[in-house]
Amino acid sequence: MAADRDDGDRARDDGARTYPYGDTYGPTMCNGGDANGGAQTVEAVESFPGCVGGFPGIYDMSGNVREWEDSCNAALGPGDNCNEREGSVNDGATQLTCAATDLAPRNSSSEHVGLRCCSP
Repeated sequence: MAADRDDGDRARDDGARTYPYGDTYGPTMCNGGDANGGAQTVEAVESFPGCVGGFPGIYDMSGNVREWEDSCNAALGPGDNCNEREGSVNDGATQLTCAATDLAPRNSSSEHVGLRCCSP
């Protein structure tokens, strides 16, 4: 699980990029809602070779699945809200940015949220 903001910083070369691959949205660069003809299926790492992070060899730092972040609003129990980062196959341009976050209860689950594998 990524520590608070660490993953996003790696994805965008320490804050230098809006998306892992640059500053302009490329609808088919990463596996988001506009890729794969809108099929919205999770793909193997490096299936989108243009979706390279801020450093060589770091793939899929945006899209595919949202990543749980080790950053919750409390430590009280399963209903605490925790950050999810950098969009999934269901998301468009705004949620696929390296800085994008969303909240979900700690006890929730989805096939489009998990841990990000970024090297084949």
